[in-house]
Amino acid sequence: MQPITADQIAKAVDGRFMAGSPETVVSSVSINSREIAPGALFVPIVGERVDAHQFIPAALEAGAAATLTQK
Repeated sequence: MQPITADQIAKAVDGRFMAGSPETVVSSVSINSREIAPGALFVPIVGERVDAHQFIPAALEAGAAATLTQK
């Protein structure tokens, strides 16, 4: 993946940048908080049994650069 800034991601999904630096660089994307690499964008998915938004703190602790959330 070619690196992209958090602000560019927010604009691409017609979203809103909420906190931190809009110039934060994202180098990968993951929906699994246990597989986060430093610089990753964590995208929590809401499933039938689990709402992955609860794993945002763990993803950030593992080195996620940003999260893309609906909450």
